[in-house]
Parts: sequence; structure tokens; C-alpha cells
Amino acid sequence: MPAVLARRIWSALCATNTPPCWNRLWSARCRPLPPSTGQLPGRASLALATDVVIASESAYFLQAFTRIGLMPDAGGTWFLPRQIGLAKAMGAALFADKITARQADDWGMIWEAIGDEGFEAHWRARAGQLASGPTAAYSAVKKAIRGTYDNNLPDQLATEAHLQGECGRTRDFREGVVAFMEKRPAKFEGR
Repeated sequence: MPAVLARRIWSALCATNTPPCWNRLWSARCRPLPPSTGQLPGRASLALATDVVIASESAYFLQAFTRIGLMPDAGGTWFLPRQIGLAKAMGAALFADKITARQADDWGMIWEAIGDEGFEAHWRARAGQLASGPTAAYSAVKKAIRGTYDNNLPDQLATEAHLQGECGRTRDFREGVVAFMEKRPAKFEGR
């Protein structure tokens, strides 16, 4: 009976953890900002796939797959080495130890770890800041930063120049300059 159960679990994992889902998340113009609280085993790779992770200090990240005879998936083997380095990624995957939010913050795996008491207000304020910001510029930032691993310095400078040119033609750029000159907060439209 345990072998049948293992096959059913494996079939369910393969059916729900398909690459097209992750590809859509990765290529989305705006990926979610996950408020991370509590335990994140099985969802650690999802959190790593987002643009910014803000975690409560009680949260932890866990690459637990080796505990059941599997390996990390859902992009975990791609994201982890890029975010925390090969040695830390290898240890996280092999030993399947909990990575606290504070450790994840110190290692560069997440943007910040916030105390549990002020966590909800803090992540909502951050999400609001992004939602009301220059979203076309944010999109360009993400393209440039994501492309850096495939580029040498001259190619990266060319990418920056191209994307900066695109940003310079947006209404948000014009509004940002006018707001700066008028010494007032900008009111961005995402265009």
C-alpha cells in the first residue's frame, strides 16, 4: 500500500507543478508580492520566483524535498544559487534545514524580514508603494536585472540605454520631472 500511495503523491506533484505555470509567473509584467508568514515548505520556490519577498520574522523557508526522496523543483535549483550562492543553496537542498526569515534576509534570499506585530501594515504599505509607482520603469528594471546573468558589461550597458530610452518616452517620466521641479510627489499612471 505505501508504494501505491507514493505513486499517487508523485503523480499529483507532477500534475500540479508544471513548468508552463512557472513560466507564466516568471514572464509576467508584474509578479505578486507575497506576504510570507509562518512555514513556507513547498512554497519557498514560489516565493523566490516573485520580484520582492517580505517575510514576517516567524516565517521560514524550507527545501524539504530530500526528506521524502525527491529534489527541489519549481525553479528552486535555479533561484537559490542565484540568490544565496552555490554553497548555501547546496546545503539548503541537501540538509533540508529550516532557513529563518532573518537568515533569508541576511543571505540575500528575501528583501526584508519584519517583526510579526507590524508585518501586515508594513507589507501592505510596500505593496501600495509599488502599485502607485512608475510601473513602466519597474518593468524595465526587472528586464535589466533579470538579463544581467546573460550579458557581459557592454551588452548590459546597451540594454540599460535601450530601456532607459523607453522609460524616457513615458508619461510617468514627464510627470516625475514636473513633480520634481514643482517639489511635490509624483502621480504616476503606469504609462
